[in-house]
Amino acid sequence: MATTTLQVFAYIVTWICFPIGIASSLVRIYSCSHVSRTWNPDDYISVAMGLALIGVLAFWQVGLSLGCGGPEPNKCNYFDLGGALVRYLYILPIYYTFMHFIIKNAFLAYYLRLSPNRNFRLWVGVGFGLNMCSFLYALLIVVFQCTPVTAALKTLARLTAQCTDRQFVLYTPAVINVILDIYIFILPIPTLARLQMPRRKKWAVLSVFLFGGGAVIMGILRFHPVVKLLAISSTSSGVGEIIIIVALELNLAALAVNLPAIRSIYVKRANDRKNLNSRLTNGGAKYGSGSKPGGESQTVSNVGGRPRDAHEMRQLQENPLRDSPLSDSQEELWRNIENAGENIPTRHKTISSRHEQFSTVDLS
Repeated sequence: MATTTLQVFAYIVTWICFPIGIASSLVRIYSCSHVSRTWNPDDYISVAMGLALIGVLAFWQVGLSLGCGGPEPNKCNYFDLGGALVRYLYILPIYYTFMHFIIKNAFLAYYLRLSPNRNFRLWVGVGFGLNMCSFLYALLIVVFQCTPVTAALKTLARLTAQCTDRQFVLYTPAVINVILDIYIFILPIPTLARLQMPRRKKWAVLSVFLFGGGAVIMGILRFHPVVKLLAISSTSSGVGEIIIIVALELNLAALAVNLPAIRSIYVKRANDRKNLNSRLTNGGAKYGSGSKPGGESQTVSNVGGRPRDAHEMRQLQENPLRDSPLSDSQEELWRNIENAGENIPTRHKTISSRHEQFSTVDLS
């Protein structure tokens, strides 16, 4: 069977992008289960998104098996007697709308963790409402585009049935989707601009926006192959381009959603290395100070400023992106303490003229 460059590229993009997007959701599951040991609403939505991406991959493979993106004649055209393309294009926008509904909810749920500001959270709530309305409206347009509904699944039946204008069915949900994408993309910018963050956190936030912006751009570029679907003679290349663009769009969005969880693994490992090096460096000197002559006793604590650190950690939980004087290792230490429900670990040494007594709480 003859192939084209477009079809080969569609295969490559499909089988590179979707495994990466699915893997990012698996990494998030690992992060929530073994690193942060906490599950937030956006984490559960990310798991659903990963499962949905597996379904999209299977659906994309069906389109490639029809020959979409390849030379015609093939099954990826309206004139195929089996009507495979008509059924495929009926299901495709439904699944696409469902995927965007999940991804947008994941972004909005994550935004709720950025700031406790009431106005900001109000606009996030507006985003949830618009996302639900957009989802239902797009489903109604696609599912009930013909009367009777089953006529939309058969090429010949569409000729005699009463169907909505094809341009309206293809363009209206796409336009609404892009507008909502832009709204969600720019929604946290004013809040983030007012926050003072360390440079490393700014780069982390910027990376999320870069991937999210790439997904928005892909959503705009999708209009080009949609035009080809209106032309009966170029459906194969049109669907092939949609397979490529939407694969990039969905998986860029998935990476943007999962990047904060992926970064937490890197931060934890970096902190573990710092703590290990600190222990190795200070190990030989930790028993060399704290005594006074004359039999007086003294207690030396290795974790100081507990009330102040606790206050800073509470502020950091309310606003994860604020500039905190705590180091990464201190932040991780406080999180581990809170997750375990323990008091702050202390290590002290009591020295007297008669005896030495050591009391240690293991930080690991």
